[in-house]
This record gives sequence, C-alpha cells and structure tokens, in this order.
Amino acid sequence: MFANGKVVGPAKAFFLLSPRPAGPSPSPSRLTGDYLFLWKEKTYDSFASLVGALSIGAPAVALAANANIDMLIAGDKEDVKNGSITVATDQDDDAIADLSNIEFELKNGVNQFVKPVELTTKTGLTLKASDLTINYYVADKNGTSIINPGKDQVKVKWVSSDGSGCSAAGTYYVGVRAKSASEFDDNTFLKFSIVNKSLKGTRVIDGADLDDTTIEYTGAEQRLASAFNLALDDKVLSASTDYDAQLFVKGSATGLDKGVTDAGEYIVRVTGKGAYAGSVVDVPFTVEKLDLSTAEITINNQVAKAGVGAPAAVASVNGESSLGGLVKLVFKSADNGALAPSSAKGAYTYTVQEETADGKDNPSIEGTQDVVVVRYEKDVVFKYDKGTSFGSDASPLTDFDASKISVKDGKKDVAFKVSYLKKDGGKYVQCDASAITGRGEYKAVVTVDDATHTYGGSQEIFFKVEGNSIACSDIYATYKGDLVNGAAVNDIYSGEDLLPNLSFKVYDEDGKEVSLSEFDVKVTKDGKEVDKVVDKGAYKVSVETKKDSMYYVDGSDNVVTVTVDPVKIADSDGNAAIRLSGTTGVGTDGAKTYAYTGKAVVPTFEYDLTKAIHGYNKAEDWKALPVGSYKIAYKKLVKRGEKPAQDVWEDVDSAVKVGTYKAVLTDAAKDANHVVDTAVEFEVSDKKVFLDVPADEWFSKSVYAAKENGYIKGYNGTQLFGPNDMIKRGDVAIVLFNMAGGGQDGNVSSDMKLDFVSFGTKFSDVEADDYYAEAIGWAVKAGVVNGRPDGTFAPDEFVTRQDFACMLANYAEKTGVDVKSATSEVLEGLEGAGEVAGYAKDAVEWATASKLMGKDGRVRANDTISRAEVAAMAVDFQPNGADSSLL
Repeated sequence: MFANGKVVGPAKAFFLLSPRPAGPSPSPSRLTGDYLFLWKEKTYDSFASLVGALSIGAPAVALAANANIDMLIAGDKEDVKNGSITVATDQDDDAIADLSNIEFELKNGVNQFVKPVELTTKTGLTLKASDLTINYYVADKNGTSIINPGKDQVKVKWVSSDGSGCSAAGTYYVGVRAKSASEFDDNTFLKFSIVNKSLKGTRVIDGADLDDTTIEYTGAEQRLASAFNLALDDKVLSASTDYDAQLFVKGSATGLDKGVTDAGEYIVRVTGKGAYAGSVVDVPFTVEKLDLSTAEITINNQVAKAGVGAPAAVASVNGESSLGGLVKLVFKSADNGALAPSSAKGAYTYTVQEETADGKDNPSIEGTQDVVVVRYEKDVVFKYDKGTSFGSDASPLTDFDASKISVKDGKKDVAFKVSYLKKDGGKYVQCDASAITGRGEYKAVVTVDDATHTYGGSQEIFFKVEGNSIACSDIYATYKGDLVNGAAVNDIYSGEDLLPNLSFKVYDEDGKEVSLSEFDVKVTKDGKEVDKVVDKGAYKVSVETKKDSMYYVDGSDNVVTVTVDPVKIADSDGNAAIRLSGTTGVGTDGAKTYAYTGKAVVPTFEYDLTKAIHGYNKAEDWKALPVGSYKIAYKKLVKRGEKPAQDVWEDVDSAVKVGTYKAVLTDAAKDANHVVDTAVEFEVSDKKVFLDVPADEWFSKSVYAAKENGYIKGYNGTQLFGPNDMIKRGDVAIVLFNMAGGGQDGNVSSDMKLDFVSFGTKFSDVEADDYYAEAIGWAVKAGVVNGRPDGTFAPDEFVTRQDFACMLANYAEKTGVDVKSATSEVLEGLEGAGEVAGYAKDAVEWATASKLMGKDGRVRANDTISRAEVAAMAVDFQPNGADSSLL
C-alpha cells in the first residue's frame, strides 16, 4: 500500500476474526470467515522490502499468535541482525568448513580474515555478501563498541571494512548488517582468531606419558595438570604458561569444580595463553571403566605360611590403593575342602568383585577376577646364580639366565615356575617368556609349584636386557638409489609422497645387515610427526630405537633432512616450464588459441619440471597447475610494437572479445607448493575450421584434432564437415587407414598401394577407381574390417555404433592393446546395455571401459554413428597422431 507517496507496510499486525462454526478447528491456512486487518504504518526503503514482508510464507494466523510481538520483516535489518553467517571463505577465497572455531596461525605482516559469502536471515532468506555491509573489529579492552552487552560482553574497536589490518595476534569479529542499517548493534557477528601458536591437535595424556592417551578410573578424583595432562605434538603443555582449562561432562554446559572421578566421556575446554594466546579448543577424552577381569590385583600375604590369617581385603588394583576399598574378596572354594577361609595349609579361591554401596552398583567398575590365596607348610630357599642377590627395581641385574634359578629345602630341589612382567610406563605388566629377548626392564616372579602346599613362597628377580648398540655411522641412506651425502637431500614438489624414495640400510658391529623392521623410521616436519613427505618444507627422517627391539641406536647423528622445494614457474630462476591447456589445438597457433563463445575465457595451465634433480627424466611430463596456486589478471593487446617491450596493452576484467590477451599470473600465498610469477599470451578466436562446426560444441575439439591428425577431413571442395551426418563403411575404412598413417606422404609406396587396391577389388562392389578402394584393401588385409559372406564389402552401408566399436577394437588389438579383459560389469547401469549384439559384446565392453563409449550414460549400440562421434572415438583412442606400425 502507499501513503503520502511512500510505500508503507506493517510494523505490527492484528487479526480480528468473526466467530467460526462449531466443530474441529480447521488448519490455520484454511480458516474461513471475515477478517479485519489493522496495520500500523511503517516506511520501507523500497517496494522490494514490502514484497518481502508480504511473502514470508507463514500462515497469517500463525503470525498473529501474539498481537503484541513486532512482525519480523523478511530481509530487513532486524531479520539480518538475528540471522547468521552460514558460508564463508578465508582471505584467499578458500572455503572454511567449520565456522564454529576459526583460527589462523600468525604470519608476520599477512592479513588473515574471514570473508562472509552467504548469510541466512532469521526468516530463512539467503543473502549474498554483495547484499550486506561488512566490517571487521578486534577485541580490545579499551574498545568503545560492545558485542553481547551483559554477562559475556566483549569490547571491540573497528579495524577495516575489507580485512586489512587483521594481521596481528588477537580475537577478531566480522560484522555484517543490512545495507539499510547503519548502527553497530544492527550487526550479526562471526568470531575468528589469529594466534601465535594453535592448540588444535591437543590431546589428553595419562600423567606425563606422551604416548598414553588412556585415562583409567582410579576411584579417586583425578585433576588436570596432575593425574593427567594436555600434550601437543611432543610437548607436555604447562598449565601455568600455556593454557587455562575448564572441564565438562560431555553434553553438559556446566563446568566441573575440580577434577574427574567417574568413568565416562568428558570435554576439556582449553584457552591458550602465552605463545598460544587466542587459541581455544575443546578436547574430548574418556575415563575408561575399571575392568576387574584384566586388572592387576594385589593382596597382602597372598602366599604365606600356614597360620597367617586369611586376607580381609584387596590391597590395590592396578597399583592404585584407592581402588582397594571399592572392591571386595568373596570366598569361592578351597582345595582342602574347607567351607570358609582358613589359615590352614591349602589353596583358597576368592572372587574379586565390585563393592556395592547401599546396594547400588558402581557404573565405573565392571567384570570380576578369581584369585588364589595359598597357605603352605614349609619355607624354601631361593637362589639365583648360587647367591641371594636378586636385583631391585632401581638396580636390576644384567645378563639374566633362568637356568641359574634354584629352589631348595636343604639339599632337596623343590619344583617351581617362573612368570615374567615387563616395565612399561613405570608399571610392570605381564608378558610372555619370549618377550624378554627384547631390550627393556623386567621382573621374574619365581613361585613354588607344589600342589600339596608342603612347600610355598615366591621370589622376585629384577633384571634388564640392554640389547646391541648400532652406531650412527653404520646407518646408510639412499634417495632414488643415490647415496645421501651430508645427511641432506633436496627434491621438488610433485604432489606425491616422496618418502618411498628414501631407504636405509643398517649394519651391526660385525658388518652384518640388520633388518630395518628392528627400528622405527620417524618423520617430522616443524616438530610435528607426519607419515608422508609431500608438501614444501624440511622433513627430518630418522632411524630410531624401537621399543622391545634388541638393537638400539647409539648417538644422535641418525637424521636425514629431506627438503621439498616448491614448483617455481617464473620468468627467471624457475624450475618448471608453463603452457596453456584446454586450447583448440588446431592450426599454427592452436596451442595458444581458445574459441570465442561470447563468454569469458578462463585459461588453464600445465607445467613441466625442467630442473635436473635426482634422476630427472627429460621426457615431457606435463601436470595440471592447480587453479588455487595463482591469481590471474588480464591484459588485452592494443597495438603490437616492433619489439615485445613496445607492445601496448590495456588492463581488462576478462577475456571475452576476439583478440590477443596476456594472462598475468601472480602467486597465491595459500599454496606454498607452487610459486607462480609469469605471464602467458593467448588468443580468443572466432575462426572456424569448418563452417558447420561451432567452437563451443561438444565435438568441436575432437573434430579439429581429427583433422589436424589427418584421420578425417571435410567434404571435398567445401568448408563443411557434416558432424551429424551418418558415415559409411567405406569412409570408416579410410578413417582407420589414416589412423595407421596411410594418408601421410611417404608411408605407402606405389607397390603397396597397388597391393591394397588389388586386395580391395576382390569384393564385387569395390572398383579400382573408387576413392575408398585402397583403404578397404588395407583394412581387410590387416584384419581390421571384414567383408560380407556374399563376397561384397557394402561400402555404402551406414555403420552402427557397435559396428564401429568392433572395427576400432580390431584396430586397437592389432596395435597390441588388450581388448578382451573388460567385463560386462562396465555396462551395468548404462541405458541400452541389453541391446548390444553378441558379436559386438567384447568390443563394446572394451570401448566403454576405455571411456570411448558410454560417457553420457547410454550405449545406443544400434544407432547409426555420426561423423563427429567417429572423430571423437578415434581421437580419444589415439590422440597423438598416426601410428604406421600396421602398414
């Protein structure tokens, strides 16, 4: 509606309905009756805003549910303010997948920021960045503007409207508001941070063991920075200098006051400080349940002389005395027939199980374990190597030999058994006897083996296995077969993992080669462990001592540094050449010509390494230059000078019109693997090779290439190709003959020609002066095309798609290509797959597997094939010109 020459609309709406008939309530969108709409005037900036207000899409009655609530107008400043940024990129236009926690690591002097792409308003409208006003702010205690007034308020100051100035470490906000809005409070905000160091990748570890990420239930409160810690890469983070933290039960917004006790899933919210200031991460971790079935149970006086009372409780579980009070011993049986625990000679079996409190189960404990308590009659004497020195945890024995153990009663030998434990993370854990050959610290538990319990007792023997030393000088590295000198090697980025190119050989002190499986090969980059050598940078590859191996590396000179240099495409000091891709490829300038389409031409590029390095093969190996590795600007030639330096160019936004252009490529800092600083000239041309082949048809490039390769020409005496015309058997024979080089000067001698013509005229419908006689003779003689059983060739018969597939497959097989290995699975899902004739099945399967047919999801086996389709299949199979091996 209009008022005083302005478009006006509702700020508040009220609906008065006449009484409805009795009965079930109709749906809001179908209410019947008389309505009276009362409007309060509100001025709109444009008629479009009014249209938005009237096209919200919600039922009118639903909007009137509360007549005192201001109506939200789709697209107005309130709608935008209450919306959110849903799509964004970084400053280099790379998409940001997770908008909930955006961090950039500080790069000196480099602006890093979030670029909003789309905003979804409260009412569900999608607005583009061009529809919005964008500003950047930085958190500052002296700021005059406040985000989130109230409890969580943040003071900020304005930085810029384009992201410039977002280069220092800090917390930033990008604010967006409707074009019509002008106040700071009209913004909706998205937070991002620039940090000196990021805490992303932080993990929870048990104690200070960097490799142990399992936190076990202990029955006691476990606190961060004490019972467990935070680690990043190979560093244990310090709570005093690196972070502040708050613990949460997963799924709860209420923080825990102290530590964690019960088994379950938790989150620790880590807020960086010092070098990590500004970085905030949520780190999930789990406190695992105590499984009694696999726990290490300790019972005081578990094996003792008769007369010692029965144990009343468990002393510790997994070395934790706090767990002893959470489990109990339940008598199960005795081998002496006793019905209750006793101090008499015998073996008493108990079950260790959870101690319930007030009849309630402890959800942090599961499983049970049976233990045996022994009471014996006589003590024995344990000896090792005829003595009573058994080592200690602090001072273990060396050169342990189990055969030196003896157990006696006077002069009488007493049977015994030995079990082994290995020290791991400060604790001893059960291991097999076979494991004690590996380097490490161990404990042998010698126990009397007497079922009558006449004798009893046990003795612990502490020992260590030191292993064999490997000198760093006996570790040799080769890279691509070349011995690495100076412990350093350079290569150029290829997009592939370069680590397999590096190999090591290790020799012991006797000169015998030691398997590399006895060691760990560790790769680090910037102090972080990685498993591949791909991207630009310096990688340290080291041969490390492996846990449990009998060999250890003596010294620190065991590192090879592999430096991956970027591909550098530059007018000077480059290591790669560049060329255009996607051009027409036809004519003298085809390698730099794009077809005019009326739309902007966006050239793409390929590069080929030119620097000789590590067996570099000078054969061309062109690879696509990633679009994200460069920024492109365009210049259009105005006037060609006598010298290149005198050429006159003008800056243009894009390459649309016919003419000569220069693509000016500059480096995109985001892609460190490619350094680009060069310019490449290209043409946009509307010249047609054939009058009936437009530059932008799907077959255009194939037809051009087929002509350039000499496979198929246009109609004689015209500039027409007839791309959609059907093709005859005689003409197909010519195409295949040309693919074999028959159409090139000097490839076919006069004698060969006479022979081919003679062979062709054996068919009753082929004359010596027919233009296709020579080609038919060659095709039949070569076994590429067959004649008819009635002695004819049928040169004027049109060819179906499956017949051409047979002919091309015959040609391919003669050149050495395996055309029989494809299976019927390649045709699954393709339209018309069941229409393929039996004689053509293998050929069509091969052509489909080779991407010569079926690219549009259809086979069309019985359709007659067009000249354009023949050109495309011929070029797709043999793109690089004639192969004269079949002549």
